[in-house]
Amino acid sequence: MKFSTTCTLNCYDSCRVEVTVEDGRVVKALGDKNHPLTRGFLCPKFKKVIERTYSPDRLTQPLLKEKSSFRKISWEKAFAILTEKIGELYAKGETLSILHLYDHGSGGYLKRLDERFFNCLGGVTNPSGSLCWGSGYEAMQRDFGAPTLGEYHDLINSKAIILWGRDPDTTNLHLLPFLKEAKEAGAEIVAINPLKIKVAIGRHISLKPGTDGLLALGIARLLISEGLYDKAFVKEKVINFEEFSRLTEEITVEKVLKETGISEDDLAYLAKLFAFKKPIAVLYGYGLQRYQNGGNTVRAINALLAITGNVGVKGGGPNYAHPLWKPYFGSIVKAEEKVRERYFPWPVMANSILAAEPPIKLIFVTRSNPLNQAPDTKRMKEAFYNVPFKVTVDFFLTDTAYASDLIIPATSVFEEEDIVFSSWHYYLSYLPKIVTPPNGMLTEVEFWNELARKIGLKNFEPKTAREFIIEALEPLKPLGITFEILREKGYVRHPLAPFTFSDGKFLTPSGKIELMAGKGLGLYQAYDSLTAKKFPYRLLTVHPKDYLHSQFHNLESAEWGTKPRVVIHPSTAARHNLDNLAEVRVKTVTGEITGLVKVSDRVRPDTVVIEEGSWGIDGGGVNVLTPQVRPDMGDGVPFYDVLCNIEAVE
Repeated sequence: MKFSTTCTLNCYDSCRVEVTVEDGRVVKALGDKNHPLTRGFLCPKFKKVIERTYSPDRLTQPLLKEKSSFRKISWEKAFAILTEKIGELYAKGETLSILHLYDHGSGGYLKRLDERFFNCLGGVTNPSGSLCWGSGYEAMQRDFGAPTLGEYHDLINSKAIILWGRDPDTTNLHLLPFLKEAKEAGAEIVAINPLKIKVAIGRHISLKPGTDGLLALGIARLLISEGLYDKAFVKEKVINFEEFSRLTEEITVEKVLKETGISEDDLAYLAKLFAFKKPIAVLYGYGLQRYQNGGNTVRAINALLAITGNVGVKGGGPNYAHPLWKPYFGSIVKAEEKVRERYFPWPVMANSILAAEPPIKLIFVTRSNPLNQAPDTKRMKEAFYNVPFKVTVDFFLTDTAYASDLIIPATSVFEEEDIVFSSWHYYLSYLPKIVTPPNGMLTEVEFWNELARKIGLKNFEPKTAREFIIEALEPLKPLGITFEILREKGYVRHPLAPFTFSDGKFLTPSGKIELMAGKGLGLYQAYDSLTAKKFPYRLLTVHPKDYLHSQFHNLESAEWGTKPRVVIHPSTAARHNLDNLAEVRVKTVTGEITGLVKVSDRVRPDTVVIEEGSWGIDGGGVNVLTPQVRPDMGDGVPFYDVLCNIEAVE
């Protein structure tokens, strides 16, 4: 039997999938040929979703830690423990002592019932910011009033496409056919990235990590000084131009070349591109905003697009994300039930937990793996073990689950009816229930319903998954979207798409594009000479192609297992006398890990690259190396503002 569903992994594409079920098991998956974005092929990650669902190591019963080991317990026992632990804090009005740690490990809409539950408790302590895109998102809001995103099929109208810090071959495969079509139609495709990417491009400009904002302002200075900006657009649609122009005056060509490491020819090429090619589309990668100056980096690129009139035009503009579905889907979390709230920023989560007053007495983890994905793992573990009771919802004994006291099994995408939407395209999708969970396991919807009932939350009305979906879709009726229509069609496009400010009406206080007018935290991060001498390499902890963050690294199909690969340039390998697969130690101010060498000219000689996500249980978690530090805005995490050194393991 065949079913149509959608991948809920939190990546760009939210692929539409045709799955085959035999004897109650999903046995095959193909991309939906009729979907306008998926176009019949899938990335490697979805096969791992199937493998995870049927892994012999998957958790299907609650686990309780006793001393240092876990034992299986009944669902009733798990509910009794949770009712006692949470109910006591609820009865005392001390729910701020509960920290609900969640992110976006799944994009399934009903996964957000966790937020509904904790809001119905009266509010708890929550994370603020983002492990993913927070600084850049805030930058978009400051400049335009909201993030903005074109559509893939509109790229055929572009004269130039800049993949700024983005590697679609790794993170965004379904963009590739659209880039090919745009290139065949005459668009120049440029990659600005410290790393070489495999996409067929016209030019690759390799710059030093963290200097993207300086480069953007350097290009802007050249255009302004030569009068090669769009004066009419600036006059009509932009404010703060004079202040922005003064900001760029200190950006000399010499400074740009020295600090970014690009050639004079590359700088001239980019200046000419922005001066004489229009429309230009910039497709942002999120790595470029994972620095302390990450927000201002995005604002600098936004400003470059604005002064050249490349905003709100077909085939052009900034492409970061879009907010169109978000206003319609707030009902499930019942934010109005909160009577108290407290927030801990993701970039300094460990320190916040340790310094909390009132102290954290219970941590409840959903949709995330903070002991792997949050910065400064050693400090995070200290914070975790300082809290009396920890609960994690997950598929496996992950780093975080292993450090918890109670583990609740997670539901697979195939086992629960749901809906999903993406912030990177404009389609809302329906997901049918395809198979039943194993061994009488409760679904997460059933879990939250039952926990709310046992604690006595009258404001959390138990419903079936379908009833929650129908409730969620109610605000979409004015757009002509109902449950019946969505289920019948499988997916629908937002009728107001795309969100590109093509009407020239921006959501800022002024109604115009508000250019950056201050220096903020700086245009690039400088390091003192002593630190740079001890740690001479920039460390980039990039996304892997076959995994999503820490998901899937434990599966049998994992190519490298849980040991991270440490990618270095051939000259770096020669300097340290390292060969492929040699064991190497990577050190930073914060900590050290070991991994296996991969020699590649894809990386710069001044850079070390480790794919993030390897499990720390096996000594490989890269965030042992990353510090806790807040960025210039948006409380994103500056994962890439790290210096390191390497040495062979004897």
